[in-house]
Amino acid sequence: MQQKSAALPKTACAIVVWPEPLVVAGPGSHLDALLEIEELDAIQWTPGVGQPQGGDPGWYDLYKRILAGGKSIMPAWVEVDELQPLLDAVGAEGVNILMHFNDEQEIDRALEIAAQYR
Repeated sequence: MQQKSAALPKTACAIVVWPEPLVVAGPGSHLDALLEIEELDAIQWTPGVGQPQGGDPGWYDLYKRILAGGKSIMPAWVEVDELQPLLDAVGAEGVNILMHFNDEQEIDRALEIAAQYR
């Protein structure tokens, strides 16, 4: 399989945020404190076991809140069919997405979708 990539913005620092029961900062808990850390550039959102994954619309408001706080967001485990609705909802600026692919066709499809937001 040929390696494919897209340029991502440089991130100097990131914090992984987990919902309960593994809480570093679940939705609504310590997020405000994290957003106040000037040296923090991004927050990776990795839903815990049994939670909807990173491309689920239930996380969009959280992503918008993080972006509004001046931080980049990295949703984790986004499926190809969730990519365009996610980018339509929160925009592409400051969004770095960890995706799951089943085959090379899904990679090509994701790159085509991402190209629409450049």
